[in-house]
Amino acid sequence: MSDFAVDVSLDTAHCVITVVGEVDVEVASQLGTAGVKAVAAADAACAVIVVDLDGVRFLDSSGLAALVSIANAAADVGKSVQLRSVHERAAKILKITGLDTTFDVQLA
Repeated sequence: MSDFAVDVSLDTAHCVITVVGEVDVEVASQLGTAGVKAVAAADAACAVIVVDLDGVRFLDSSGLAALVSIANAAADVGKSVQLRSVHERAAKILKITGLDTTFDVQLA
């Protein structure tokens, strides 16, 4: 059983999606759905959607796809996505796949 959790915090100045646990094929759709809904609900003042990955221990290709879906939704409404507190393993995967140029990546 996964200990995955996603929490969305939106106010007029901050839009933060906090992710905890392993982001794999079993839960990636939950992250994607929550992220796309957060982008849609974000106030116009929120130009950057922050995805806090400090609590993520594992990220596979389906997790990457969920992050890309969030980035695409954000781009569609003129927003960008910052990945905050990205640990070394996830940063390496982002670099290998070239997604480190899609996101503003802030290392842990």
